[in-house]
Amino acid sequence: MVAVVIFVEGGGDRKDLQIRCRKGFQELLETIMPKRGQLQIRPRGSRDEAYRSFKIACENPDASTCYLLLVDAEEPVAIGHGPWQHLSKRDPTWKRPAGVDDDSVHFMAVITETWLIADPGALASHYGEPFKKDVLPKTDNLEEVSKKDVIDALNSATKSTKKRYEKSHGWELVGKVSPDAIRKRCKRFGKRFLDHMAKLARA
Repeated sequence: MVAVVIFVEGGGDRKDLQIRCRKGFQELLETIMPKRGQLQIRPRGSRDEAYRSFKIACENPDASTCYLLLVDAEEPVAIGHGPWQHLSKRDPTWKRPAGVDDDSVHFMAVITETWLIADPGALASHYGEPFKKDVLPKTDNLEEVSKKDVIDALNSATKSTKKRYEKSHGWELVGKVSPDAIRKRCKRFGKRFLDHMAKLARA
């Protein structure tokens, strides 16, 4: 069995948020990678810290472990561009570790919250009435929706609910959205990341 360690952008520097972040990702991926102990989620707060931790692990690898980096793309990925090509423009100080290919880096669309608006039903169940589904982007390609538009939509949809959207809600919600809903409306992510995870689960 191949162990999979994912260094994730998110969770901040608070232990409680890191626990929520880890739990959310475990719940999201447990149907794809159900073997106990195979998957480890390591929230690292900032994207720079996630990259640093990933780089260190790749430079001192365990032969039985697959290391992945999962970060926000921050902006739409140009058609035909691989992840390291995108990062060379977006984060030019990030250098690809020796022996690392494009399958080791994945993007949570432009921003993690993109996953959340992919599943309006899960959001409605979490926030309750009067959650406004109709203000969420209706496009089938959410990976082209800007960071600002995603956050504005979440704020508008929840502004009259008791909870209202806050950044700290995101990690709990990650565990409630459907992987199939994300796959359907974030096709690049579904094809690259979720399919890759399913392949690793069988390794």
